Amino acid sequence: MLMTWSSPGADLDEISREKLQHAASFDMKDLGDLHYFLGIEVIRTSEGILISQRHYMLSMLFKFGMANCKSVSTPLDRTVKLCPDSGKVCDPKRFRQIVGSLIYLTITRLDLIFSVRLITQFMVQPTVEHLQCAQCILRYVVGTKKRRLMYRTSIVEQLVGYTDPVGPEMPVIRGLHRAFPSHS
Repeated sequence: MLMTWSSPGADLDEISREKLQHAASFDMKDLGDLHYFLGIEVIRTSEGILISQRHYMLSMLFKFGMANCKSVSTPLDRTVKLCPDSGKVCDPKRFRQIVGSLIYLTITRLDLIFSVRLITQFMVQPTVEHLQCAQCILRYVVGTKKRRLMYRTSIVEQLVGYTDPVGPEMPVIRGLHRAFPSHS
C-alpha cells in the first residue's frame, strides 16, 4: 500500500492516526519521503514537487543508440504527413520498443504526447518513415533531457489549458485536442 500526503502543512497527528489504523489491518513499513518510484524521480522543494524520468530517459537513449546523437528543437516537423502505407516496412519489434518507451516517458513529458500519439497509429505495420519519426522524437528528447514536470504548492485560482488543434494538414488524427500544463 502506498500512502501519500501532498499538503506541506499536513497535520502530523492525523497522518500518524491513519498509519496506525492501516497498520492494524496490513503489514506496513514507513519508507519516509518518496524520492523514486517506478522510474520516476520525485523532488520536493519549497515551490512544489518536481517529477522527472531523467534516469529512464538516459537508459532509453542508450538502449536505442541515440544518446550521443544531434538534438532537434521539435519532436516532429509539422509538415510531416504520415500514412499507413508510406513506403518500405521496417523492423516492427524495434519500432514498438521505441514507441512503448516513449509512451512511458509521456508520464512526465507532456510535450511529447501529441507526437507519440501520432506514431502509435502505425504499430501494426510500421515503415521506415514511421521509424524515422520515432527517432526524431528521440533526438528531441536528447536536447530536452533536463525538463521536469512541476506541481506547484500554491493554490490555483485559474486553470489555464493549452491546445494544439489538428487541422486538415494531418488527416490521420483529425479532431484530436490536448491540454496540458507547462514544464519547468
